[in-house]
This record gives sequence, C-alpha cells and structure tokens, in this order.
Amino acid sequence: MYSDNFEPLGSNCEFGFVLQRVENYTPSLFRWTSIQLNDLARLLDANFLGAFERSKIKPHTDDMVLDVEFQWAFHSALKSENGAFSIEAPKLEKLFRIERSRVHQLIERFRSRLQSGEVLCVFSADGLEDAQVLGLKAAIDRVAGNNDNGLIVVSGDEAAEAPPGHLRALSDRTWRGRVSQLAPWFQADAADYDNWQSVLTTGSDLYLGISQPPTDQAS
Repeated sequence: MYSDNFEPLGSNCEFGFVLQRVENYTPSLFRWTSIQLNDLARLLDANFLGAFERSKIKPHTDDMVLDVEFQWAFHSALKSENGAFSIEAPKLEKLFRIERSRVHQLIERFRSRLQSGEVLCVFSADGLEDAQVLGLKAAIDRVAGNNDNGLIVVSGDEAAEAPPGHLRALSDRTWRGRVSQLAPWFQADAADYDNWQSVLTTGSDLYLGISQPPTDQAS
C-alpha cells in the first residue's frame, strides 16, 4: 500500500487511524476532521475562501472547533468547556492567530499536492449516491486545475452483495470501496483495518497503473 500517495478528506478521523497503522503520520488538512461530503464539496468549490474566519469559529467539543460556514469541525488547541472557549480573551486571540496560520499552511500544502496530480484522495461515509461521489471528484479537479488525482470513497453499505474489500469504478480515477462497516463516530479508531488495507492496496495499484505511463522495455 503506497501510503504517501493518499490524502485524507474525512468524513471523520477513521482514515487517519488507518494511515497510522502503516506508519504514516504526515500532517494533512482533513486528517483529524469531521465534515460531510456535500459540505466538503462546497468548501472545495469555494477554494477555501472564507475558511477559518474568526467570527465563524465556534466551540464544537472540548478539543474541537467548528467552522460554521462550512460545517467543518476539527481538532484544535482552542479548548472549550460547556460550549464556551475556556481560554482567556487575550490568549485566545493570540492562539487563534497561531491556529489560523497552521490551518492556512495545511490548505496551501493540500492545494499543492492536488496540483501535482499525483494524489489518491480518500473519503469515508455511508448513505451516499454515486452522483455525490462524482461531484466531489469534480470539486477536487477544480481545486487541482487538472483531473489527474484519484478518489476512493469507502462505505460500509456500498455494493452489499460484494465481499468487503471490493472496489467499484465510477470513472477511470474514481472508485467506491466497501468495508464490513465503518467505525462508530465516537470510536473512530475501531476501523476494519484488514478491509481498509484491501481497498487501499487495490485502489492504489489501480490508480498508479492509470497515472504512470508504462516503462519502456529493453529489447
């Protein structure tokens, strides 16, 4: 499994834990976040314009904040208790500026990776239509300025008649993958790691076979 090619997109932290299993600890924009597919597509279509504005950042859980504009929640140093930030105002504003800088650095890294055209994006959620998946791929392509990146959307309810680990192609660079079930939202590390590895290994092999030209054979 070629873990350096993968780019997590959400919808929660499950894929982040899957990557840890193959010793990939690279920071990435959506690795430790919660965002639904339609909100993610909307954020990408906006090319992140208006993301992480101070007036739009609210407490979500004790160690997560929510960008209410895009319904994008992520782990943050901006701690809260009982729905209110637990840090005094001067320190809170300083910490917000630090967090905003960190997020914008990750946004630029994300854009750069997509623009390279060498990324296999991964999103996981149940209850999705094929049209939503293809719409997300189109949003990725608009940010990238190319259509060379791949997308795997992993579900527990995809192609129920097929065995876990199965991939179904929607286009030459877009697949839907099946695991036995996705981890509960409250325990995102309880992933079906064997099924995930099967989906990702197959998807990576398919993607690299598409995106890399055949090597010239010596005569």
